[in-house]
Amino acid sequence: MKKSALITLIISYLQLFSFVTIVQADQGRASYDHFDIHPILKPIIIELTPFSGVVRKKREVFTTYKSDGTNEVEEQNTILNASLIKTGDQFRYRVDGRFNKIQIIFDFFMEKNGAVFDVDYSTPEMKMSQAVDNILEPIIEGIKNAMPVFPSSGIKTGDNLYENARTASFEQMGFSMIFNGIVKGLVYDDNRPSLLVDLDGTTIKSTLFSSVMMTGWMLIDVETGIISDSKTDLTVWGNGNGGFHKFNGYAIEDVIFPQSSNKVIGAAKTKNTIEYRLQKVKELLENDLITADDAKRKRQEILDNF
Repeated sequence: MKKSALITLIISYLQLFSFVTIVQADQGRASYDHFDIHPILKPIIIELTPFSGVVRKKREVFTTYKSDGTNEVEEQNTILNASLIKTGDQFRYRVDGRFNKIQIIFDFFMEKNGAVFDVDYSTPEMKMSQAVDNILEPIIEGIKNAMPVFPSSGIKTGDNLYENARTASFEQMGFSMIFNGIVKGLVYDDNRPSLLVDLDGTTIKSTLFSSVMMTGWMLIDVETGIISDSKTDLTVWGNGNGGFHKFNGYAIEDVIFPQSSNKVIGAAKTKNTIEYRLQKVKELLENDLITADDAKRKRQEILDNF
């Protein structure tokens, strides 16, 4: 397998089930300093809860720095529809969207603690080829180890959601991932209580690259149990034989819930908190409702009054 194809496969694997959102490695570590983090002293019990109408919007830009000094940039925008339904004691998490212009529906069959025991997929617009099957099957096997599992005793600050050092191995493709996720505390994202999980320590090992570096974080929505947001820095250095010497990825993802959370943990989130007000400035800027100068001035006003 070509190294460029393997990089694409790794990115697809990470993005497929929204485990991480790749951001530009040149920007440095994917910081979560903008969150107001509350320590979790009393364990929080998290179980999957059915939902529907969730939309995940992604904009991805991948840059390959070639050995000949030229750069190759690829951009894609993806809209995914997500839902979670309960059947008996089990759950089906469905993600429906277009990947490389092909509509693919993924069904993740899960236990209430988030563990994935089976995955199915289909392409309504075309017959699945053997080549696509060969690519997706190892990715799907890896997902079973990559999804965080919630202990029945609850979760508190300092817990590792991958305590058993779960590994997704793809020997035939020459790489493996060892997951790590330390709970830093409770934050409120769009007025929804979420676990902030630091992914530093997650490693990607490959026989085809000279070095791979990955850091980042993810949010887990307390009410539904799904990963609601994530950012990761990923840098891949080639060894000079594959036509590239460095690879960076950049992506932005917005997860939109159709309704507000009814769950309140500790002090309720209000519109007067600094985090909420800074988030609103960010949303106004991203929707082109204010200019960059307006946003900078407003952020400074909020911080000055803090």
